[in-house]
Amino acid sequence: MKRILIILPFIALVLTSCLDIDEPSYSSSMTVKVGDLSFEMIYVKGGTFTMGAYDSQLLYARKDEKPAHKVTLGAFYICKTEITAAVWNAVMNDNLPGGNNFLPAAGVSYNRLDSFITTLSRKTGYVFALPTEAQWEYAARGGNDSGKFLYSGSDIIDNVAVYDTVMPFPVGRLGANALGLNDMSGNVAEWCYDWYDKYSDADQNIPYGPESGTYRVVRGGSYLSSPDDCRVSARSFASPDSVSPTIGFRLIAYP
Repeated sequence: MKRILIILPFIALVLTSCLDIDEPSYSSSMTVKVGDLSFEMIYVKGGTFTMGAYDSQLLYARKDEKPAHKVTLGAFYICKTEITAAVWNAVMNDNLPGGNNFLPAAGVSYNRLDSFITTLSRKTGYVFALPTEAQWEYAARGGNDSGKFLYSGSDIIDNVAVYDTVMPFPVGRLGANALGLNDMSGNVAEWCYDWYDKYSDADQNIPYGPESGTYRVVRGGSYLSSPDDCRVSARSFASPDSVSPTIGFRLIAYP
């Protein structure tokens, strides 16, 4: 497989603005090896989509999901599933629970992710980042192949989400969305790169959120969540130093 260059968000802002978002010239997936472990990343073709609550979501939407607005993104890779505790432990020499059972890495603060991402990049030769909120929602919706589903890949939550239960499932056990991504509704919620803020109705090109804030965006709902919190447009937030067993993460990389 052709090796790719992967870059951090502040560099990617410059480079991805020059990408031809209509040219799918990269592999549809890639496998990242971490010692004896590995995880898969799925290619997401760039495009323009409507972000926020619209159409079928309007009946359920909260104020912070509105107004719906147009967002244009360049291409990127995103993890097929949430990063597992096993991968976290291998990278960080840690002992998160669930490492032997393919459970998602949870109970790590946003602030600790810098160390994980830096160490993973050094070990693998790639450089990774958290998805922006826009990238996360675009991928959860299925990218350019999106159906306007309530959840990531279906209007029937039981097909795609672990929710309203007492613990997460091993990653990838339920149905995937149009891109082949699992667990973007439910299982564990996921940190995003952005500071949390209200939406604007203005069109946006490769947004990275506000420059500062108090809380970081959390998306996707968790195993404790109600169906409403697992919708693709539902938003949440948490302090970047907070630790919760219901919050994990997945990573992106740029072609």
